[in-house]
Amino acid sequence: MKTNYFGNCELFAIFTIAVTILWVVIGKKWTLQKLAWAMFFPGLFAPWFFHGYDLSALIGYDSIGLASLYSFIAFLIVIGEMILCISFNILSGLGELRDDASWSKLFKSLRQTTVNEYIKNFLRASGEEIGWRCLMLPCLINKYGRFEALLISGLVWGCYHIPIMVLLTARFRTSKPYLTILFQFLSCNVNGLTLGWIAIQSNYSIWAPALLHFLWNVLNPPILGDVYRNRIGFIQGEVWKVNGEGLAGCMVGIVSYIFLANS
Repeated sequence: MKTNYFGNCELFAIFTIAVTILWVVIGKKWTLQKLAWAMFFPGLFAPWFFHGYDLSALIGYDSIGLASLYSFIAFLIVIGEMILCISFNILSGLGELRDDASWSKLFKSLRQTTVNEYIKNFLRASGEEIGWRCLMLPCLINKYGRFEALLISGLVWGCYHIPIMVLLTARFRTSKPYLTILFQFLSCNVNGLTLGWIAIQSNYSIWAPALLHFLWNVLNPPILGDVYRNRIGFIQGEVWKVNGEGLAGCMVGIVSYIFLANS
């Protein structure tokens, strides 16, 4: 994708986060499914701030092979990070495998999710990735350089999650809300590096980062727990510690990015 289009990266980030805060304040009693419409905001607002981008590159039309390759790599990254998180939790003593945990139960829970729900989940993940990784990130790289842009985009992504985390930790009576919010914020910063890396490698087409984001959202809750609803998964322990969007996810995310950046 061309990265010489013009736009205000910072204004886009501030505007999207501000609208998200307003959405959460207005919808503080809404269901989580309705609140999750905020995931479309980055993709909806980005065209207002970024002009002249290559739409064919965004959809991967000009680089089908590259998009396919890195979509497969995205799948491997998610599986690898899940295995590393499980191993880290068990070896460190932060968590343990539940007695009733089994692969058959995991596959059964995944099969119970309807195709329609999977499609909606993928579209929501795409909504975030279009805005944050496919359009804002190359704009930031033009202004600040690659690594600085990755750090900034991760910081923005973390701030974008804070309003919903504040609401949900109160709604679901999370035992340690401040630590949950803090480590979820840090995990966005860290995991944003990997999402940014795969967006760059796939020439900013939507498929690889969206697939990575989607698969993470599908597998993380049943395996490592749901940091939003404060539910444990197959790994039993304090959710803010064992979750892929908690302490374990931060540690694994750092290792994952270092490996990918030097591979």
